[in-house]
Amino acid sequence: MEQGKSGAINDDAFSPWLDFGTPALLVGTENWPSALAIDPFNSNHAVFGSGATLWDTQNLLATDVNQQPIFSVGAYGSAPSGVKQVPGGSSIEETAVLGLSSPPTGAVLLSAVGDLGTFVHTSLDASPALGADAGPLFTTGTSVDFAQNAALTLVRVGMGSNANAANAPSYQYPSGTPVLCTPQNSSGQTCTPVQVPLLFATSTNQGAQNGWTGYPTLYAAPNLQSVTPTTKISAGGGTVAISADATSIVWATVDFPPACTGDGGNTWTPAVNGIIGAQVVSDRVTPGQYYMYDSNSGKLLMGVATVSPVTSTNAFQCSLTFNTQSTLPAGSAGQLSASFGGAGDIWLAINGSSNPSANGLYHSTNAGKTLTQAGPFTQSYAVGVGAPATSSATSTYSKPAVYTVAVGASGYGFYRSIDNGVTWVNVSNPAHLLGFVSHIVGDARTFGRFYIGTGGRGIAYVDSR
Repeated sequence: MEQGKSGAINDDAFSPWLDFGTPALLVGTENWPSALAIDPFNSNHAVFGSGATLWDTQNLLATDVNQQPIFSVGAYGSAPSGVKQVPGGSSIEETAVLGLSSPPTGAVLLSAVGDLGTFVHTSLDASPALGADAGPLFTTGTSVDFAQNAALTLVRVGMGSNANAANAPSYQYPSGTPVLCTPQNSSGQTCTPVQVPLLFATSTNQGAQNGWTGYPTLYAAPNLQSVTPTTKISAGGGTVAISADATSIVWATVDFPPACTGDGGNTWTPAVNGIIGAQVVSDRVTPGQYYMYDSNSGKLLMGVATVSPVTSTNAFQCSLTFNTQSTLPAGSAGQLSASFGGAGDIWLAINGSSNPSANGLYHSTNAGKTLTQAGPFTQSYAVGVGAPATSSATSTYSKPAVYTVAVGASGYGFYRSIDNGVTWVNVSNPAHLLGFVSHIVGDARTFGRFYIGTGGRGIAYVDSR
């Protein structure tokens, strides 16, 4: 049965993430249609599977009288004890989480999800009512961040095809080599516009009422300076970080050198010593300070972005030079996280290193100049920080709580420290380790709460107090 032809009604009230920016009235067979089953005991009940979810109807026989059956998401999940799925409602979806962040004000959680885009979660009990962030809508969200001292300001990046940039460049091909079209060199030549998707977006109100401004992905000219003009267009994605005071942003796409912008995404300057594909994060205290970790080389680098006005001799608003702080063995897969506990306070989770003794969790309080292994971990897969156990400035426990998914003294699981990594407690439920875990981050306001991004089971949160 082809739902798109039969006119089956799409009821996704409890799963608005499937709207993809525009609520659909009719259900189609979706991508990757995989199976169709009719209940042998109830001819009114049918389910079909797709690459998105399971669609379920309880009135299939409506087609016999030329009426429309109603399909809703038929994948239901009850949360195990102490764990709740996010997005919520009764409907669930098998999703891979590529980024998580918890701002200190406003929304409780920001997420980037494969095949769906990015989300601003104002509730942990239901999926965002507007679905994935739109204007622009990403096919896949890969990273999202907030400015620590101006947390209503968000930045997000992704991949895919969407509305193209109106001010994208045009090229001519006088001798087979692309030449950027300008009023001086385009006379008599055919200029071919380059289609550049919007894969970078910012908001100053945490995306409320679709309050996003989209910008094109990086491309060779004219918005990415110091690169010879070509038709190469970045696939986008990767990671993005915004400075604590929201004055600069660094984007490390999957295929271009990391670049810095000081005007919100209009113009970009490649970072000196930037490494393609490396992860970037911003210092949560020192404005303009950024860190970069490259798993291939094992290098941890730091740089300070300088934003200056455009002048006759300075056409670019942002400049950034990275310098190596520490080096681990090459091939040390890792995830970097900056703490709001102090300037230069960063954590690095390492696993699968070519040198097994290099695996574990590292902490630095001097911007990566020295890395000290924290805890008894033989592997650490992700790390994040959250609200401290107490707000007392004189307490031993005034530093942010630290969470990691790691192999520790009591095996694989989720571990928490409330004394800046000196001691650790396993806060896992062994029956619900949620499979592959890609990200972990503490709630910035609620002590003991942390969020888990999985490689196929969506987002979960745990209250470990």
